[in-house]
Amino acid sequence: MHRGSVEAVKANPATLQVYGKKLTFDPQRVKVFGKDGKSANIYAVRAGSKVRFTMDPSDTSHRRVAVIYID
Repeated sequence: MHRGSVEAVKANPATLQVYGKKLTFDPQRVKVFGKDGKSANIYAVRAGSKVRFTMDPSDTSHRRVAVIYID
């Protein structure tokens, strides 16, 4: 699991930037969990949000996020 602060989130293309690295996500498949532990949508993730996230194991480039936890 990775941890960091979100620097930027863009819907098109679906990317977020953490520690200067641009990561992608599939808006239809990414799972997001809020501070309360309940399911949320990607719009809950904003610049400045502290997050933990896992990478999609099926992505060979290791740049696609699979699950995001907002802290």
